[in-house]
Amino acid sequence: MKTILVTAYAINPYKGSEDGTGWNYVCQIARYNNVIAITRENNIPEIKKYIEENKIEIKAQFIGFDLPKWARFWKRGGNGAMLYFYLWQFCIVPFIKAQKLRFDIAHNLNFHTDWVPTFLWRLKKPVVWGPVGHHPKVPSGYYNNTNSTIVDKVKNQLIWLVKLFFWNVDPFMFLAKRKVAKVVCINKEVEDVLHLPESKLFVFFL
Repeated sequence: MKTILVTAYAINPYKGSEDGTGWNYVCQIARYNNVIAITRENNIPEIKKYIEENKIEIKAQFIGFDLPKWARFWKRGGNGAMLYFYLWQFCIVPFIKAQKLRFDIAHNLNFHTDWVPTFLWRLKKPVVWGPVGHHPKVPSGYYNNTNSTIVDKVKNQLIWLVKLFFWNVDPFMFLAKRKVAKVVCINKEVEDVLHLPESKLFVFFL
């Protein structure tokens, strides 16, 4: 039986979407392995409460990690979430090293889009990255046929430019693609954008 280190930004058994996916993935991984799951600190009380209420036996240890308050004062709900997620992933590596955790495989689990790289390869263990999704650019015709404002259109264009930067310029993206063992994709567009070798791909849906 192996020990899998899972970093999951969002885990909450009381919620759906990313939070519910994080919880269910960890539960399934823990069926056949020991799990060390690292998530945001605000998720830990909910996880413990759910386990106690439902008397669940799970081979998983849950650890909370967040950036210090001075490094996250600007984050308000969904605003700034992706930048915070990028920094959270970058800083989680020294945190893991400081904890002296022993594990066989690292799995960067959720909250992923294909323009934010994983940093777990810095731990020098085999890394599974994903599920990773791709969100295509909103067609310009959409804004012409809806009540969208010019602000919406400009925002969409800026977001796309940010993605192009990370796909084509961010050195950590190139390192992540080269060093991870497997990338779990939820659609084929991830393969098209990241240009990954077939040996590293596992695609859920085409």
